[in-house]
Amino acid sequence: MRITGSLVILIVLFRPLLPVFDYLFHYEYIVTEVCVNRDRPELECNGKCYLMRSLAEEAEREQDDKKGKLQERYASTLLYHEARPYGLVAEFVASGEITRIPVCCRCSYTFLFAEKPLRPPQFQVII
Repeated sequence: MRITGSLVILIVLFRPLLPVFDYLFHYEYIVTEVCVNRDRPELECNGKCYLMRSLAEEAEREQDDKKGKLQERYASTLLYHEARPYGLVAEFVASGEITRIPVCCRCSYTFLFAEKPLRPPQFQVII
């Protein structure tokens, strides 16, 4: 699990450098076949035009990703709340019969911890 997580983190961190690695590994092919300026050797382009184009595409893709995340962040969320009446009815099914018991908000809550309010202790100071 740690290896997989580390691998994913490395891929995410080095994603912007993928065009550079592609340029380094396929240098001969890019210089001879893909380079736009291969007919003019005096410019000494050597495939740098391809590298710049790839880096620009990667930057544009990253900018589009950020724009999409901002749109997701500020997208309005629709909340739906169904209002229920106070006179709720609970249904119990026992031995094939349905028993309806009215349940209200006041009846469902009891004060189990104290029946009368507690008073703070009173002390007498004797001098």
